[in-house]
Amino acid sequence: NQINDISKEHWPEDGDYGYKTLKWVIDQGLSFCIKKENNVIAFCLVTEQNRKLSIYWIAVKKGNEGRGLGKSIMNHALTNARNKGYSYFKLNVSVTNAIAIKMYKKFKFKIKKYISQYYNTSNKEENNAYKMILNDYGSRFNTI
Repeated sequence: NQINDISKEHWPEDGDYGYKTLKWVIDQGLSFCIKKENNVIAFCLVTEQNRKLSIYWIAVKKGNEGRGLGKSIMNHALTNARNKGYSYFKLNVSVTNAIAIKMYKKFKFKIKKYISQYYNTSNKEENNAYKMILNDYGSRFNTI
């Protein structure tokens, strides 16, 4: 699975997420990928619970960073979700992932909570996360 391969590039200690988990997320119909020559080079996995969406995972294949793919796929995922009537989005991001945090803030996500030891990596600082929220209810869409 190409999505699993990209995830292992970024988070090798996490191992395989497994077919059933990825299938469950993808079957919800809110996730997207960008392909180049039939190969996945970026993806955004989105889950839904109680009319609230979680950006479960967003990643760009190594060697394709810095081309706006993350921004593009996030914009597409949020637009698709809004068109389906969703207005509340949440995600968790490592406190050390400054590039992602900057991008999420451009989409008007706000840091709501610091989560200690959220991830399980060998780098203790990378284990900490921010919970970020975007609530569009009653406001204009936030696209960049």
